[in-house]
Amino acid sequence: PGSLELSSFAMLAEVRPGVNTAVALANPGETDAIVRLAVKNANGISLAGKILTLTPKTQLSRFLTELFDAAILPAPLEGSIDVTADRPILALTLRQQDQVFTSMPTLP
Repeated sequence: PGSLELSSFAMLAEVRPGVNTAVALANPGETDAIVRLAVKNANGISLAGKILTLTPKTQLSRFLTELFDAAILPAPLEGSIDVTADRPILALTLRQQDQVFTSMPTLP
């Protein structure tokens, strides 16, 4: 089955030497999607946030270390990325450990 379009969900996040988390977001709609990302640690404390605009029919894929400055994103990090969008979007999380990529669940 394909991915569900969601407007609020969480993704697992991990960053440490040899390990990184990548997120892929897509806007299947006909209008812009305003997407808010909040990185939280394992205790639920917000560490960093970002607002993105996904234009219609586009996608964005980045590692957490590309989306957030290293000065505000601690390493090691184990936590989550809370995502809210003003319209339903598609999402995928990938965990990279060295040269191995594993897909991770998106939690509504």
